Amino acid sequence: MTKENIIISELNDKVGRLVKSYAISRGQNRDLKIEVSRLQQQVKELEDKARQLEEEVKALDVACALSAGTGGGEARAQIGLLVREIDECIALLNN
Repeated sequence: MTKENIIISELNDKVGRLVKSYAISRGQNRDLKIEVSRLQQQVKELEDKARQLEEEVKALDVACALSAGTGGGEARAQIGLLVREIDECIALLNN
């Protein structure tokens, strides 16, 4: 084989390896994008669940304050807080 043929053969091998490496990297990239999307969805679901649980805690705090009978001022404060939050939501909806 001539020197040029050897160089061409080596170059061809390197290009082949590069193409294979590119295909593998592309597949890994696709898999990682799918994983990122799945994790973003999971984060959104967990944030929604956290908000829901926070609302439940607030409702339970108010219920406990009202049922205890001793926390009249505390119950009024909790109810006032909830009324302010409702007013803020209404204002946002009106905009």
